[in-house]
Amino acid sequence: MIRMIKDWALALAILGVVVVVGGWMQGHPQLPEQAPQVRVTLIDGQVFDLSAQRGHPVVLNFWAEWCPPCKAEIPEFSRFAKEHPDVSVVGIAVDSGNAAQVSRAARQLGISYPVAVADDAVLMAYDISSLPTTVVIDADGSVAAAHVGRMSYSQLQAAVF
Repeated sequence: MIRMIKDWALALAILGVVVVVGGWMQGHPQLPEQAPQVRVTLIDGQVFDLSAQRGHPVVLNFWAEWCPPCKAEIPEFSRFAKEHPDVSVVGIAVDSGNAAQVSRAARQLGISYPVAVADDAVLMAYDISSLPTTVVIDADGSVAAAHVGRMSYSQLQAAVF
């Protein structure tokens, strides 16, 4: 009986390592050279269309209201958006409720840039499996950078410029 318990414990430990390593490996999105098309309704009712942004950089920040690293980087993104109005910064809320709930969270968190509620198509197109994830798109529409985890202001600035 003790041998059986030890075997089960070993099997569960191995499974845990596989899940952790597999999750880490899948955390970095696999993106094509050209950014996938995005057309989402912002929480203020306007529409953000990535194709209309050609000519200047775009930052897509996938975040969640319940995600501590996401909340920690929001002031950095708000500062960046304010200091670089020529760069479109868009927050895409994941698993954070409907537009009204996300709007309330955005106000409470002090988000100063446009925010949309993610749909499955956007999450699949950008291969989002970890939060926060930030994708920087060049003025020509190509993916310049994809960063998983909290970003500082200086990291964001280096990724965009």
